[in-house]
Amino acid sequence: GRVLAGLDLDRGRRSLHAPTLLLAGTDDRLTPLAHARRMAHLLPDCRGLLELPDTGHMTPLETPRALAQALEELAETHLAPRPRHEETA
Repeated sequence: GRVLAGLDLDRGRRSLHAPTLLLAGTDDRLTPLAHARRMAHLLPDCRGLLELPDTGHMTPLETPRALAQALEELAETHLAPRPRHEETA
């Protein structure tokens, strides 16, 4: 708790310019939703905050499908498609 109380959310976020999606568990007692909401507001290119109900601090382990789906959608939306190389005979 003492570490999180002094956590500087502003320092590193200035250099993060990639499209970002935050996932947060509604039942996370270590990093409450207020932190995620503040980070979403501060990030230069935040594409949203996905609040996962009945999920705690270990969101990726508790809801791996929700994480995978969110990452897939973010990648599909923000990564340039790779050009297809046509096969030559």
